Amino acid sequence: MTDLPLQCTCGAVRGTLRDVSPSTVFHFVCHCGDCRTFLRHIGRADDLLTPHGGTAVVHSTPARITLLAGADKVGLLRLSPRGLLRFYATCCNTPLGSMLDQPTTPLVSLSRAVLPENAHEHLGPAIGIRGRSATGDRNTLDAVETVPLGVMARMAGRMVLRRLQGEARPSPFHHPDGSVIAEPVVLTKDERAAARQD
Repeated sequence: MTDLPLQCTCGAVRGTLRDVSPSTVFHFVCHCGDCRTFLRHIGRADDLLTPHGGTAVVHSTPARITLLAGADKVGLLRLSPRGLLRFYATCCNTPLGSMLDQPTTPLVSLSRAVLPENAHEHLGPAIGIRGRSATGDRNTLDAVETVPLGVMARMAGRMVLRRLQGEARPSPFHHPDGSVIAEPVVLTKDERAAARQD
């Protein structure tokens, strides 16, 4: 397993993702509308979305991520009052990671954009998921309609194990008392609709 550096586009937010290998992370290209909406709202859709509207992400755990610099530049968006916690670097609008607002869940969907270009050597090949929400020419789409049952089963098994191992905390996006490190901004219906247009 390998430790990988992570950083936002401008380098102000930096950190480390520990213990990376195809057996410890899941490497996806997610084609869901919410991921596109988030990237459009922060102005990074043009350079981070795939031709089919996909977003490359790496699933790991909060305890395996450390922020070394720039925590004061981490912002937090929610697409709705109960939506995922979507963290990004306010200095350059780089998506960092998203997670459920449940402190016991040992899962962070880390943006592939914050990892080195050659990280695929340690992440393994990306699986295209939620293809039914993809955009563009479906004839060139390499993604399954939803999430494969086998992958879901492996994810569930790992989450149970990681929870037992206490990898939900510490979290780089939370204070020790469990509160988030940034004031959440919830998109209005109009803002969400403006960013959701495909």
